[in-house]
Amino acid sequence: MERKNRSSVKRPRSKRINGPLNVRFWAKVKKIKDSCWEWTGSLRQGPGYGQIKNGSNMDYAHRVSWELHNGKIMNGRYVLHKCDNRLCVNPKHLFLGTTQDNTRDMVNKNRQQKNAHRRLLKNGKVVCKYGHEKVLLPDETNKYVCRVCMSLWPKENPERAREHRRKYRQSK
Repeated sequence: MERKNRSSVKRPRSKRINGPLNVRFWAKVKKIKDSCWEWTGSLRQGPGYGQIKNGSNMDYAHRVSWELHNGKIMNGRYVLHKCDNRLCVNPKHLFLGTTQDNTRDMVNKNRQQKNAHRRLLKNGKVVCKYGHEKVLLPDETNKYVCRVCMSLWPKENPERAREHRRKYRQSK
């Protein structure tokens, strides 16, 4: 699947609309029955996702769509696209997930960088660059850490960490 560089695509400038978030949101959505609802407002540079001003912050349009239709997003959760269309804000095409869900979805749909899946996923689990399974921290940061590598942290045990890195380089 060929990807367009969305930052280079020229889009017509839309008229600025004042008012509540939901009014401004719907003014920027092109609804097509039983299909993706395309975001016609501004795009975030780089990733090419739609964005909208929410108070003093700029939020992703698909996250705002989720919140308007389903309520608040739990801390540390991502809003993922079933349709893989970054401009889609149709709530039927969106679902909540973790970092691991997002990575698994990326690999299953073959959207990762070449050979990146070998480092990120092994048998459906997130792994570190040394191949150890990463575990989700118990707090709400949604961060994965490798307990093996953390136990070998160079500040606490520099000799053991050097030995571990040396073995890893030899195995390549």
